[in-house]
Amino acid sequence: MSNTNSGFGFGMKRLAAFIIDFVLLFCIYLMADDAVNGKGLSLIILFTVLIIPAIYLIIFWVLAGATPGMLIFRLRMRKIKTGRKPDLLTAVWRFIIFLISCFSFFLGFLWQFWDSRHQTWADKLSGCVIVKKGQDLQENETAGDQKKWRVGIILLYISTLIFVIFNVVIQYTEPLLPATESWLIDYSTEANPEDNGYYQLICFAAGSDEDPFERGYRSIQDANEFIMDYYRLREAGKKRDEFPPQPDLSCTLDIDFDTLISIWQAEDFYDALLADQSFIKSNMERFSYLQKRYYQIADYPYISTRLFPDIALISPPLTALINYHRLFLANICLEYMTGEKEEAIDMLLKTFDINNNMLEESDSMIMKLTSCVLMRISQDTCQRLLNYKQDFDPSYEKLLNGIPVLSKEALSFRNAYVYEFNIEASYTVSMLDSPYGFLDYKVDLEDIRNANPPLLKASQIINFSLRAFKQYTAISELPGPQFAQEISNPSLPKPHFIEYFNNTVGVALEMSRIDSVYYRYLVMIRDLELKNTMLRAAASIKHHEIASSNVQSFLDDNKDKWYNLYSGEPFNWDEANQEISFTGPLPGEFPDNRKLKLNLH
Repeated sequence: MSNTNSGFGFGMKRLAAFIIDFVLLFCIYLMADDAVNGKGLSLIILFTVLIIPAIYLIIFWVLAGATPGMLIFRLRMRKIKTGRKPDLLTAVWRFIIFLISCFSFFLGFLWQFWDSRHQTWADKLSGCVIVKKGQDLQENETAGDQKKWRVGIILLYISTLIFVIFNVVIQYTEPLLPATESWLIDYSTEANPEDNGYYQLICFAAGSDEDPFERGYRSIQDANEFIMDYYRLREAGKKRDEFPPQPDLSCTLDIDFDTLISIWQAEDFYDALLADQSFIKSNMERFSYLQKRYYQIADYPYISTRLFPDIALISPPLTALINYHRLFLANICLEYMTGEKEEAIDMLLKTFDINNNMLEESDSMIMKLTSCVLMRISQDTCQRLLNYKQDFDPSYEKLLNGIPVLSKEALSFRNAYVYEFNIEASYTVSMLDSPYGFLDYKVDLEDIRNANPPLLKASQIINFSLRAFKQYTAISELPGPQFAQEISNPSLPKPHFIEYFNNTVGVALEMSRIDSVYYRYLVMIRDLELKNTMLRAAASIKHHEIASSNVQSFLDDNKDKWYNLYSGEPFNWDEANQEISFTGPLPGEFPDNRKLKLNLH
């Protein structure tokens, strides 16, 4: 019997039918979204790649002998021997060959263009043919088809081998690195919460009749319970609008923020201080109970973030503490102006102790960065006091000897990176699989191992994160010159070769997480240490009444005391602009923070 189909035109109809079926499959997936909501990407990938397409194709092939796309173009699937629709076993076998054809660089689908019956590999091996509705079947292959099919069989074997190898590779999961477990934190218990300054810091501005520790501790417990409820509801398939409201962890300072900021941003700082001194004094009186809490920060045994590390709820910024810090330092400047210089210097140096302890003890990025902000404001205040008047002030010697050297613990981001690693681990596991295991308040090895669907491996993503954070940590603890060299040309972590095959989607996630912001943080905190060193040098210059023309010689002669930690060279003095400065890595990031204005005769 004849087959009158035009090869190219018939093939294009089949392609158009496939596109229509693909769109319909996507719509079915959207309708099935509620069924997999909250189940993680493991189930989503399984549904998307295998289950939904298999059910869709097999049912339509068996019941209608055509998919909806084929029906639109009046195409029908028939068994060559019987002329009838394929049975269930034939349809299942055809779907298996359909999957293998995807690994033949689409030769299995393109085969129809040089076959007289327009059969794909799936058609040939299942004994089926696609024809127009009502059209007779061409029962026998031509000699040319048989000759070409001998080549096709070889290509099919090769494609099957690729298919098997690919499935073996995508099932392989790189074992977790030995250090992974030691980096994962259990948030279910805490030995001595009363010693943890974290609770007091997040509720620093609690009222005078409240205990900031009690309020902070209770707030964190409520927040962690919210996160656990969030996962329970996700597991139950609930939608976002059915979730309870997110708890508010903010504890604000009731102060006119605009007035406070305008003082610090005024062109003439001391005129602004005098103009708003009643504002400063009245608020210092109103918040007098906060000074004791503020001083206690320098004595916190440790500061450990106890909010479960998840993006469902981020640790609040410590804006109340920062604003009180600004108010406190503005009051110090007023005290200094009115003659209480010794006391003002003592209070200023106390803020450096507070900042230093926070930098040493903070174990989360937001705490570490808050400490950096506080340190910068203290440094700015110190610079303003040095430039208040050009007259000799013996209290400058206190600054010279009292501004602390940042410790290795303060400069290191080790603890902060551990917390960041836990955030990424919890986010990765909850994204990929059921997050119900988190209800024990920890991400553990079992949670990670259960979240490794094909092409997206939690274990490998987390291994990559661990390697990256360990590298960031090692860089943060290098001596100055080595640090500058490494940070200028960092060797970024790279995925392993096999990951491009068994963790294809995960590689994209991994590379997106190599964030240069982590390197900027490392440089930022090193710059703080150098700014402290410059302040000590500036205090000595003022204390010894060094003339402007002699400052560079003075800095050169005292290179062993104050120098650029990045290069080992003396600081630079710009006599025209009256500025001490230094150079360092990432020069475009922090240009203003590497200069210190010093008004001299």
